[in-house]
Amino acid sequence: MDTGDIKRTEQERDAYLSSVLASNNWIIEGVHHKWVSPCFQQAEVILFLDTDITKRRFRIIKRFIMQKLGVEKANYQPTLKILKDLYNYNTVFEHKSKPEIVEMLGPYHDKVIVIKSQDELTSLFK
Repeated sequence: MDTGDIKRTEQERDAYLSSVLASNNWIIEGVHHKWVSPCFQQAEVILFLDTDITKRRFRIIKRFIMQKLGVEKANYQPTLKILKDLYNYNTVFEHKSKPEIVEMLGPYHDKVIVIKSQDELTSLFK
């Protein structure tokens, strides 16, 4: 059930995450890797999307242009500040968050699949 973009307290978030993990089937997106890490142990498979930083930069700029032109829907007003923030976040992800995630996934290497391209993703689901 999609409840939209809701900012929860840490206690609400952790309780909600526990209820999701108690269900039979779940998929969790891990951009917030520090608080979703308890899921790694229970996961059957962990997919790590590891696209090249330049490809992500291109996609950020392309999405911004598409949203400004009204071709792609945005849940926010696409501004140059947001573009800059996303661009900076991408750099921080590459140099800080990504190494943290790789380290966190170390103990689960037997169930981690690293996907670096659209072709790899497509072949995984054939």
